[in-house]
Amino acid sequence: MGHAQSAAFNDKNQLKSSDLILPHDDSSKLVEKEKKKQSKKLLKQGSIRKKLSRTLRPIKSSLYSKQIRDLVQSWSITEIQLLLKKYETLEAVRELKFLSDSARSINGSLQNDFCQLFYSKHQADTIIEYKDTLFHVHKIVLISRCQYFRSILIDINHSHVKIDCDVLDVNISDFIDLISYIYCGYTNNNEILKTISVLEEKFGLLNTLENDMQKLFNSKERTDLVISYRNGQKNMFCEYSEVLKPFDPTLKVDCHLSIVCSRSPFLKRLFETKYCNQTELTIPLLLEINDHIVPQPFLHVVMECIYFDQVSFNSIFNEKFHESCNNNNLVYVEIAMKVFEIGQFLEIPSLMRGCEDIIVSNLSATSLIKILEWSSIDSKYVYRQAIHFLREEFIPLCKSSFFLANLSKIHLLKVLESDFLQADEETILDSIITWCEWEIAKSGNPTIILTKSLPRHPCPKRYNITNDALREMVSSLVGCVRLSHILTQNSVILSNACQQGLLQMPFTACDVVSSEKKLSSTVYWIEEMHHSDYVKPRFFIPYFNEIKLIYQERLTENKNTCDVNNLPSTLVEIPLSITTCATSDERQSMPLVDIFKLSEDVIKNMVTRQKELMSSEQVLKYLTLAPDNVEIIAEIQLRVVREFDYPDELANEIFQQYPDLVENFTNIPTKRSTLSMHRAAGNDCFSPIL
Repeated sequence: MGHAQSAAFNDKNQLKSSDLILPHDDSSKLVEKEKKKQSKKLLKQGSIRKKLSRTLRPIKSSLYSKQIRDLVQSWSITEIQLLLKKYETLEAVRELKFLSDSARSINGSLQNDFCQLFYSKHQADTIIEYKDTLFHVHKIVLISRCQYFRSILIDINHSHVKIDCDVLDVNISDFIDLISYIYCGYTNNNEILKTISVLEEKFGLLNTLENDMQKLFNSKERTDLVISYRNGQKNMFCEYSEVLKPFDPTLKVDCHLSIVCSRSPFLKRLFETKYCNQTELTIPLLLEINDHIVPQPFLHVVMECIYFDQVSFNSIFNEKFHESCNNNNLVYVEIAMKVFEIGQFLEIPSLMRGCEDIIVSNLSATSLIKILEWSSIDSKYVYRQAIHFLREEFIPLCKSSFFLANLSKIHLLKVLESDFLQADEETILDSIITWCEWEIAKSGNPTIILTKSLPRHPCPKRYNITNDALREMVSSLVGCVRLSHILTQNSVILSNACQQGLLQMPFTACDVVSSEKKLSSTVYWIEEMHHSDYVKPRFFIPYFNEIKLIYQERLTENKNTCDVNNLPSTLVEIPLSITTCATSDERQSMPLVDIFKLSEDVIKNMVTRQKELMSSEQVLKYLTLAPDNVEIIAEIQLRVVREFDYPDELANEIFQQYPDLVENFTNIPTKRSTLSMHRAAGNDCFSPIL
């Protein structure tokens, strides 16, 4: 198992061969296949997005409509228009926030790993000679992917093969692109696709990479590695023995060393360390693994992901699991979490992403608490999706005693601080008080068991809770309630809170909609009034929809309304110097991240990616609502650093603390995908030429 020597590759060919972009040739059958594959991926992402983007169910919608109508009935159309504009701006930020929360690195995909396998020449077992130039390749990849190379290599045992130039009359650079396309299924060279189309009968029309690797895994053709478990080990997952299929303790999996090493850097290092000093190796190699590391039921799941980027648990469950409906959702999530940790240990990003998608798609009232606790440590992506789910489904979730009694204060505070929490302020206040009552009840009676069998009444017995203890507990959260935006007249919840001394305020929110305060209620809702009591409204969808309807009704009634740009003197907006750069005081308080450890190319690609997003039609539309809105720009910057797999704090460092550095790259062309440029720059690509 020798390691071929690597030679430097010229920059032009390196960039060209590493750029994984689909060609734009609609007439090509290959392109159509690739488009179908990408469409399936987009549909899968869309289904997850649809689940997480659900708007509030029509709970008390008529009540919310009446509340907002009572608030604005005496407002002028200009004031209503200003509030509507604020809501539209918040809607834009909400959409961009969802996109930034959904962003994550795409490193470690099957295509990227196979592209890197070709250029690194790791575990290459065959040398192809083409036009007096030698190329290190992997026989198993070529014969499983291409009919032409299969006919040449299948019966040849020696490692040096000369290719007939009469069949493939292309130059060296195109030949490299051809082999790269066979490995990863992508190319930006349309000439190669035309050559393959012309030679379709002899060369063989390529299937998708995933399909070919699935066939290879099932056929076990020319395997050189056997994975088995150590003798005498017992299954470590007895807790799931009732729902998992029984597995043979002598289970062995035949696979291919080069493919396994290309997908798992951990296993690659393991084999290099174990066999680095051995000149002669016994084929196939034997790898004995510990059931503590990769439990036996999950080995097949791991191997499926290694070979064709599919993560599915359907094959490991027995009929009893599929027949039963109780707790299936939670069991599915728990197993996905365990497989995610296996992916972390083996360093297989695609396995981790697949488990994240499974966890997110199984978000529900029963699984949310466990997902929040787990993801806050293990997966930032899942945590962002779980918080999003909690924001969207806050009202129905808080009606569950089990949920409120088990919800952590950290997660509760996270959603309460959001401008996009889908709940009215009265419901938020009531949920906070109920949550605090549960916390006090738990601290005073440790024997309380927090299970789904909790009593159905919404809170513990109030006579066991003193006002002093409740006041102290509520004080740390009540600041998140926008009390002046409680629209319920004579609110019992607000009145009781004031009587118990839980709130300290110079006015009650009920006064805002009373006859005495009705004319001045705009100061709490409209920023342009420049009142000290102004509070930014939450983007609560029922309020937003009703405001749009009211505005259209007013327009119909009065066609001679004033424009937003021609406001009365009391509503003239004072221009604010909002920029994308932080102030000097903000810079001093920001955490320091050494961005100079990043290469200039990485920073350039990140800045270019920001420019691509900023110039998109969607973002330009949003910026017309609020040209200086720093929140829109901040969400785009967060999306960029997450796509490049860096901490969120890096956005402040690159885009705010060092604006001069950003300006150096303002004229970067954006013809190609920046993420593809990042993949090319991030991989240590070497020439396959000797």
